[in-house]
Amino acid sequence: MKKKEDLEPDTTSMLTSHGIIDLEPTAKVNLYQEKAVPEQKESNFQTILRNAGTDAVNKVSASKSNLKVKETTTGNGVINFENVTLAIEGYYSDRIKSNILASKLFNFANMEALATNAVGQDFTNDTNINLNLYDIASKIGRNITSRSSKSNFKKEVLEALSILKRIEIKITAEMLRGKDAHDRIRSTNLLNSFDYSTKGATKDIITLRFDPLFMEYLSMGYLMPFRKSLLKITDEASYRFHTELMRYFCMPKNHAPRKKEQDTPVQARIVSLDTAIGWIGTWQTLEQVKKGDRAYSRSIVEPLEKILDDESGAILKWEWCKAKGERLTEEEKDNIAKYDLLKDLFVHIIKMKDEADFINDVYVGTGRIIEHREKKAKQRAKRTTSAKKAQPKHEDN
Repeated sequence: MKKKEDLEPDTTSMLTSHGIIDLEPTAKVNLYQEKAVPEQKESNFQTILRNAGTDAVNKVSASKSNLKVKETTTGNGVINFENVTLAIEGYYSDRIKSNILASKLFNFANMEALATNAVGQDFTNDTNINLNLYDIASKIGRNITSRSSKSNFKKEVLEALSILKRIEIKITAEMLRGKDAHDRIRSTNLLNSFDYSTKGATKDIITLRFDPLFMEYLSMGYLMPFRKSLLKITDEASYRFHTELMRYFCMPKNHAPRKKEQDTPVQARIVSLDTAIGWIGTWQTLEQVKKGDRAYSRSIVEPLEKILDDESGAILKWEWCKAKGERLTEEEKDNIAKYDLLKDLFVHIIKMKDEADFINDVYVGTGRIIEHREKKAKQRAKRTTSAKKAQPKHEDN
């Protein structure tokens, strides 16, 4: 879209449907001159819908997850999360191996579903989402120009989709947009089926047919910006960390200061070491490393610093800190790989990449939370004053 100043003619030119006409043309100057239109910068973010079910699906994307999976008598796997339970068909009997590609495809389909109005307030029970194999490869940074690379990638994609097709979400208790999702949807599969086209105009198109109940459940979720570069992260631990960080950072409640005139970082900008390891989901905990070889630097500090600096990740600037954002001394920085320091260590997220492009939308929700708190505080003060005034008068003895 042209800026306002581009639409207002100056004293020497006039905007027409053909472009800019020079009102004072000189010799050898064309009457019609095309005005250069600035190229629209593609956003680094795309909106997705999230709820407890989508969060859970992303958590099982790790191939060596620390999640506790219960085996059923039929060889299925059951994983309990807060508000939802995932049941994975044949998890044990068929030796299912989850991977981050399944999570990437799931998030990619989530974006496409919202972009095409398949979900959201205009949900119309259209459960089909079409994905192009080359588009998927481009989005996640894979080169499939050769026949063999394309064939291998196609096989990986179809295997990842077969994992998603085995997942059933059982909602135990979840409030979404003020409504109890459990009252409307007790359980739903993700995918009913998927097809890969090999001929004609639809060649290399994958059609995903989501369960209508899942699409309804997804439509009840909350909007969240997803940084598209995360799909290009190849390291499993880094992908898990940054997808969890984006979810955590974009939750409005995490930006609400806990007290007035707070000078310490809000919750969204400070992450404990234990939380970071939990997000990754495949690493030993600090306590497990302590009971083992105590190689804190090699097992935790160095790989986590590499993740925090991932060029495809979400963080622009960060630093190690202690609780409430207290900075480390130079001596502490030099001796960071010590248990006594690590057990109370935090990551301070100073700046996210392209933060200005999405933070205001997050702050709208944060503002509502602050307004609600202030309203409750005023009501409490008013009720207290009313109660005091209503007390019977009595003389002091």
